[in-house]
Amino acid sequence: MFADVKVKDSDEVLANWGKLKEAEHKEKGIQRRALEGVPVNLPALLRAQRIGEKAAAVGFDWPDIAGVREKVVEELAEIDEAVTSGDPAQIEHEVGDLLLAASRLAAKLGVAPEDALRSALRRFQSRFEAMEDQVVARGAKVADTPLEELDRIWNEVKKVQPSLPKK
Repeated sequence: MFADVKVKDSDEVLANWGKLKEAEHKEKGIQRRALEGVPVNLPALLRAQRIGEKAAAVGFDWPDIAGVREKVVEELAEIDEAVTSGDPAQIEHEVGDLLLAASRLAAKLGVAPEDALRSALRRFQSRFEAMEDQVVARGAKVADTPLEELDRIWNEVKKVQPSLPKK
């Protein structure tokens, strides 16, 4: 099917596949929407990545990292406004917008947001458990330890644990 087509990477494979499907649909008289085909049951962050890729494929994307970064800053400001309003629905709306913008920022940086979040979660859990171990070794409970002390221990743990994710 693709034997005569030479591609340099997976992006070209996807582009060629998209062109093939577009031609097939055109031949059949089917008008497809740009964001079709992204399963709704994907994890939300992965779905955001895929929808962002499809929108970018038709030219709806920031031209550079700076534009996406500005959008992230804008969304943070909108969260602040929503928090001030005290409206939970508006807060949720703005947090969702921030996560979507963060997903596009990751893509512009060549990072898969789902993978980045999984790595961050592994680091957080490892550091938290190390902090918890220190607190328990002193005969205390995390819940009973002042936040300032927890922060101090956390920072000590960060110094000892590697910051790059282990795969």
